[in-house]
Amino acid sequence: MKTLKSFFSVFLLVIFVGNIAQAQNVNPRHVPDLNLTDTQIEQLQEIEKEYIQKKRDAIDWKKMREEDKKDMSNFYKRIKAVDDAENVAQKAILTPEQLTQYEGYVLEHEEERKGNKLSRQIKQMNDEYPGMEFTEAQNIALYEKLETFRKIGWDSKEGVTTYQDARLAIYREVLDDRQFALYEKIEEGKAEIREAKILVEYKKAIKISEEILPIVQDFTMPKFKVLRNKLEAKISPEDKEELVQLRAERLQSFEVILDQMVNEDFSTKKFKNPELIRNIELTKEMVVDNSNIISNLWSADFENFFSNEKTRAQELAEKYAKEINAMEKELLWTVKESVKKSAVVVAEEYPIPPVAIILSQITEFPDEAKALFLLLDPEVDFALEMPEFGKGEGDHFASAFPNPAVKNQTLEFFIQQDAHVTVEVLDESGRVVKTLASENMYKGNQKLNVDISDFNSQLYFYRITTGDEVTMLKFTVVK
Repeated sequence: MKTLKSFFSVFLLVIFVGNIAQAQNVNPRHVPDLNLTDTQIEQLQEIEKEYIQKKRDAIDWKKMREEDKKDMSNFYKRIKAVDDAENVAQKAILTPEQLTQYEGYVLEHEEERKGNKLSRQIKQMNDEYPGMEFTEAQNIALYEKLETFRKIGWDSKEGVTTYQDARLAIYREVLDDRQFALYEKIEEGKAEIREAKILVEYKKAIKISEEILPIVQDFTMPKFKVLRNKLEAKISPEDKEELVQLRAERLQSFEVILDQMVNEDFSTKKFKNPELIRNIELTKEMVVDNSNIISNLWSADFENFFSNEKTRAQELAEKYAKEINAMEKELLWTVKESVKKSAVVVAEEYPIPPVAIILSQITEFPDEAKALFLLLDPEVDFALEMPEFGKGEGDHFASAFPNPAVKNQTLEFFIQQDAHVTVEVLDESGRVVKTLASENMYKGNQKLNVDISDFNSQLYFYRITTGDEVTMLKFTVVK
């Protein structure tokens, strides 16, 4: 079975407005005429391989510590620390002559990049804030401060506690009173547009949830409960005792997650639209009312629940793999039937692949799902997962389908105003492997047909950038 996603993901419409773009290191292997030896090239490849996982962990939102989510500067500083450490390791294998040539190239590359980005920023600022009349000194100051902000976040200051507060403080520092008043007025208009978009998404999520829940409760759960009771009868008394302890720890961990969702993820403090606030509160009520279901669905963060216990849970799943595998035919039938019923509901609101394509991806239960299935209490309701069709994290409400893809894929995204848009494909290490677009686009929905026939089988990311707004959307290529 390919990567799966919980039905209940429709409840988790947490809008992550962030920017993880930072100045990437120039790999010495990409510097012309550096005359690297074969040994140096092999060492650089090993260094790159070593830091791929470190970079992946650094940008993994699910694995972020709670303090990072409250103060994003920790997040950005950690990303920069990984880049800096990799760069130090790369430099250490160069000769003094190569190091001098490399640093000269990097400096020239950085100056060229800065000049290009500054020019784009000036055009964007003039287009986005008409009548502001920025001076040359203001343009340079904004560029430098915003670049620092993108790379390492912000320093904690009085009254600066959020992403929005930090950006506001930068503009307050650089602009005069007339300009800042105009800036606030324009930003208020943008916020109204943004909140209207978020409202649409919440309404869709609520509608989908209200229609899918009966399917999960009345069709899926009873069938899975029967199978889990069969499995429970084959577990030894000693293992049952351990499962009771693991289940208790898992539910206790979930209580922390639930509290965070209710008090942080569904916070209405930053919004003004009354209808949006009402829909967020309604979503929060649905989460609380169905918390027993969510506790059974939270497999996406499986490793975060168990840490050391995760290994033991997997060992137990392996021990009873024969018993679980004997149920696989019934499990898969229930999954596929539930997916067919739910896909009809989801397709009314979101573009998803044809149901036949989704079902073709459901061929087996992965080890993680087997461990989760074992851990669930037969007396507690359980709902399954459905294939992920992709939704980006950021401001652009992006989706890509089919996902996974083989030869071609459709990327759709929304931009809230006319802007210069850059669309790139990144690999797992964060390296740009293809630029799909870098052009001015009109406000509204955008669609790109992407040829991925020459891509390797692995995980990739779309990065959609308009000014300071960045959306990251993952997709998988399979051959």
